[in-house]
Amino acid sequence: MWSVNASTADVVTPESRIAWMDYSEAQRRRMREAIDLLSEKGILDELGVGTIRDAISDALFPGTSTIQTRARYFLLIPWIYKEAERLKVSSARIGAWRKRREFELTTALLQSGAVDGAFGRQAGKDLRRLASEVYWLGLGVWGIRRLGASQQQYERSLDALYIQRDGARRPLRDDDGQPLEDGPSSTWHLSLPRAPRPFPEGATFDLGRDEADYLRDRIRANAPASFLNVLVGRGPDEPPGKFAWEHPAAKEAPTRVRRMLDHAQTFSELMHGASLTYNLMLARAQRNDELTALYSGRITTWAAVIERDPERFSGWRLSDLLAELPPRTTVRDRTRLFVSEWQSFVAAATTSNEPLPSLPDDPRVQRLIRERESRLKGPEARLTHPRALERWRGAAGAGQLSFRWSNVLVITRDINLGLAQDA
Repeated sequence: MWSVNASTADVVTPESRIAWMDYSEAQRRRMREAIDLLSEKGILDELGVGTIRDAISDALFPGTSTIQTRARYFLLIPWIYKEAERLKVSSARIGAWRKRREFELTTALLQSGAVDGAFGRQAGKDLRRLASEVYWLGLGVWGIRRLGASQQQYERSLDALYIQRDGARRPLRDDDGQPLEDGPSSTWHLSLPRAPRPFPEGATFDLGRDEADYLRDRIRANAPASFLNVLVGRGPDEPPGKFAWEHPAAKEAPTRVRRMLDHAQTFSELMHGASLTYNLMLARAQRNDELTALYSGRITTWAAVIERDPERFSGWRLSDLLAELPPRTTVRDRTRLFVSEWQSFVAAATTSNEPLPSLPDDPRVQRLIRERESRLKGPEARLTHPRALERWRGAAGAGQLSFRWSNVLVITRDINLGLAQDA
């Protein structure tokens, strides 16, 4: 019997098992993603709807993130940690040992020609985020990692884990020295495919058929009501579409998944107008005629999308979307109000004699956008602070929300290519 009290997020029990909560790890992951995406145009959450965006993304594609690269990392990272556990690398040494092993993995991937998606391909040992950090949460969501612990908690607790295992009844073990039976100290899913030998030498991103089968089974078992589950097992060369709702599989998805895709499409298209309006206001504030013309044209294109089916946008309710999400999803009242007020302006414009492209000229709309930015950013708000406005470089969150779609396409294609191989 043992317990861990690494932080206030821990759950300490007298039972002979390890129990942590992953909520702090999820928050850390979102913060790190936001930092990593600061330099990418079109992705920033300038108007504070990221909580809704992330909740939709998690519902459609559980275990994924915007900075994951290739599917085989869902196996490569557990293989590194299983080796560490077999060697009984101590809690004091595991951080440096794991980092060194990950850099060796990167070297092996690059030498084998696996360039696209390799962590550290350009930054080398100056890399800020290692693959193990990026995939840790997803490993838990997919059920590959059995212990509900943050990466830091797990590494700090390895010494106690070894003591628990050594003091337990001696189980049958596999060639790696790991238990063949399920037990309270099992860190990784017991059906995890074996790492190739030698490892990581010769590592690639190509999934073998058994590896792809395993990942598909993990998704089916742990994310059955997701679009991710629908996508896995389909042909790897289907036309993907620019957004998830344009994929051929969308029409064949179960009713619940289809509803979430409909919510995602409506929310994405609706809020795209707010983002474009914000950028148009910035262009006007800078008195940049070229960018003013650019965003005016993009708003005209956006308005055409809304006007093709105005009832869909006027009849949509944020409350209906939130009812489809897990109860733990938290969206602040101010965010709900902002989305609802923007929707009301769009709906009113579609039923009035005023053309929808003129919506950004409405003083009430301008006030909504200006107050929203000011509340979110304070002295960094561009529309109310000239120095912040000077730092705008022509695009701030102007891209349409895609809910990790480009990353998901790579992950699912990797798996589907593996499944397409002969058994």
